[in-house]
Amino acid sequence: MTLSTSLKMASFTLIRFGTLALSILLNFSACAEEPTIVRDQKPTATIVVPENAAPHNVRSAELLSQYIKLSTGATLPISTAHGKGVEIHIGQTLYVQNHKMIPDDLAEDGYILSRADPKTYVISGKSEWGTEFGVYEFLERFLNIRWLAPTDLFTEIPETKTVSLPEGQVRQDPTFLSREFFPIEPQREEGDPARASAPLWYAQNDTWGRRNKLRAHVEFHHNLKELIPPSRFGVTNPEFFPILDGERLIPPNDDYFQWQPNFSAPGLVEVAADEIITHFEKNPDKTSYSFGINDSHRFDESPESRARRSGTRNMVGFEDVSDDYYPWVNEVVAKVLEKKPDKRFGLLAYLEVLEPPKKHEVHPAIVPFLTYELTRWNDPEFRSMMQSLTLAWEKYSPELGWYDYVYGSVYLAPRFFPRAEKEALTWGANHNVKHYYAELIPNWGEGPNAWALTKLLWNPHQDVDALLDDWYTSAVGPVAAPKLKEYFAIWEKFWGEDVFSSSWYTPQSLWLDYFSTNYLNDIPQSTIDSSDRLLAEALELADSPRRKARVKALQDMWKVYRASIVARKGDTLWQTADLQTPDDVLAYVDQCKIAIEAAKNRIRLMGALHDDPLHGHSIFRFTATLSSGDDWGCASLWPLLPWVGRSDQVLTFLETLAASTDDIKQAPSYRYTSDGNKVAMTHKSPQTAKAILAAGRGEHEQLLKNPSFEESLENWNPGPFEISSQLKKHGEASLLVTNAEDTLLSQEIPYRTGSYYAKLSAYVPETTPNGSVTLSVTVLDDKGSQMGLILPSASANLHPGQWNEVIVPFVLEQLSSEPSIIRLSVHLKGFSPSEQAYLDDLGVYRTDEEIRTHKGSGPD
Repeated sequence: MTLSTSLKMASFTLIRFGTLALSILLNFSACAEEPTIVRDQKPTATIVVPENAAPHNVRSAELLSQYIKLSTGATLPISTAHGKGVEIHIGQTLYVQNHKMIPDDLAEDGYILSRADPKTYVISGKSEWGTEFGVYEFLERFLNIRWLAPTDLFTEIPETKTVSLPEGQVRQDPTFLSREFFPIEPQREEGDPARASAPLWYAQNDTWGRRNKLRAHVEFHHNLKELIPPSRFGVTNPEFFPILDGERLIPPNDDYFQWQPNFSAPGLVEVAADEIITHFEKNPDKTSYSFGINDSHRFDESPESRARRSGTRNMVGFEDVSDDYYPWVNEVVAKVLEKKPDKRFGLLAYLEVLEPPKKHEVHPAIVPFLTYELTRWNDPEFRSMMQSLTLAWEKYSPELGWYDYVYGSVYLAPRFFPRAEKEALTWGANHNVKHYYAELIPNWGEGPNAWALTKLLWNPHQDVDALLDDWYTSAVGPVAAPKLKEYFAIWEKFWGEDVFSSSWYTPQSLWLDYFSTNYLNDIPQSTIDSSDRLLAEALELADSPRRKARVKALQDMWKVYRASIVARKGDTLWQTADLQTPDDVLAYVDQCKIAIEAAKNRIRLMGALHDDPLHGHSIFRFTATLSSGDDWGCASLWPLLPWVGRSDQVLTFLETLAASTDDIKQAPSYRYTSDGNKVAMTHKSPQTAKAILAAGRGEHEQLLKNPSFEESLENWNPGPFEISSQLKKHGEASLLVTNAEDTLLSQEIPYRTGSYYAKLSAYVPETTPNGSVTLSVTVLDDKGSQMGLILPSASANLHPGQWNEVIVPFVLEQLSSEPSIIRLSVHLKGFSPSEQAYLDDLGVYRTDEEIRTHKGSGPD
């Protein structure tokens, strides 16, 4: 098939004619020669812009000329007057206006492509943005140009000698009026100083988003601290701020966000309305204002505010504050609209204000963005929750937004779910959802995931398979495309089916727990092997050096993913280690070596990609968060501690590892500390090996009191316990648990940042075959309540007739809200009533290893 023939066929996909007109058009195309804008790489057209054209329209015309030249080698001149050959009118030229070519009901971002007569072709929207988006559609449709991912490498510009224009008109309106991906800002112009000063990947992502027709229309983010800044109102109007724990909180500065205004405060409505009116007067181009709550659970606790609320909890378990918040927003909006009647007001239906109010209406000028992770649409329980929430809001608001959590660069396996997103968006479009925002933080190792989503936001009724085939074929060619398709299908199945049975998965949450990497433990070896094979085959089959380079770029990120999976799995070996014989131990040492080498290799791979134009941002995100992985595999060395004095092979292995020097210097990766400093990453296995050897020599400080029960039960919780001298691991006594059925033993010690390990020895008689023990550490605040910080734990089935040892390594980091104590707990399970167990040599030891302080995500 020739290029001109394929262009004829592609042009009919969205033509808006009746059946008879389409039939006439097909007959005409079959027998009439179509006008050309480039013939044999020579220009045969002029690009026409309106006189006194706005800079935006001029840039669209220049962009059209630029890409036509890149594709054909021909430079089409740009003029404000009639030109030679076919005229391509960009925007609302006099010709377009005189012929009334722009439909009254065309959306602001919509456009028409029309061969108005044999010598005139029109690309125009109602707005300058619509015209620009029409130019991108023209280039995609008639020159097969694709912006598959950021960077020049993933911009597909086929070489073309002749470009002809079929008769007919294409009209497109976006289904979703707002189409936003954080942190991509397509509105940011290429000359914007903020863009120029940002890292390379931000500008590239902005350009990619713009070429794929992303654009924001409604402001809705966290904003109440900006509307009621403490620096202005803290002294004059303290009543605007919340009462928390019985005291009025005046935030210490304007950046502090852990609060919400007192919505019941007298005068707050009037002050807020005046502030917003002033904002619009200073910014006349602004069409919306955000009432988004601060990113905090701390709402006013005064009797007046509580009396306004429903007294119930919402579907995700938070206190329902909607009947306190939304009436206040309604009143402010009504006052603003008296002066500014054409404005809209976005907000976040989020946390405590997730659901609509029960006792009040919602002003129709308000656009609530419902926050939920749509990637879980294939889960019937989640889908039902999201549909129920949307249907409840549909009764109140003519326009809804969905706030999605697509991610991206906080995950260490390729996320892929275009079909789930299509189903969600198709359903939402039928229920007042007209705006979409996603926290994307893109990882371009996910191939067409984000690209397909841009297309579905424009029209969710498209064939997903056709979209994906387009990306695969454009990226790597028709022969290699099936291999990429199979590769991404594996990951679509993982995220769209398999993950729902994972213990990591939580359907009720607003978003999945991306701070936990436990999902990596559920990725089978067969998935790793298939991914290796398919990308290798795609590389072999790609039909040009450029397309091979694209496969190589996908492979580069897959290698980071792969090393992450292997290393993270190796980081959990210790939790189920059961080393009873020397052969068990040697096999376990081999597993540890694999995990540690994968973790080191992962750091090398990230170092090699640190400044990569496509993957650099993802690598930055990986190293700036808990997923830096510089200690992965280290925890699994700790079960070797009991064997340090019993196995020469273990001793030699640990001594060799402890003496090893950093071998990651050729392409160092970096992590970022909480204060923004950049630190070269090394793997922590030598430090861990040194700590284990020191523990074997008894050099670490014991922090528990009365750890071996030599004299009494002092410092331990009461229970079915007594001191016994019958059996002991060391010393003169142990703890006899006289009724081990579901028994808990615990002690609390002060919280202090550092690296630690906890251990215990447990014995059960020959007649007790089914018992198990879990050793865990939890963090408590100064009131004794358990905090959300999750520390590791380990469980072991107890072998009868011998002492069993359990060891749990853990790290206590510097936290934003200071904990007070940690609790060591020993939980005996699986015992029958009156069955006994012995415990001895409990301990919590500080190893004084370097403390990580880079838990925060760092800059975006």
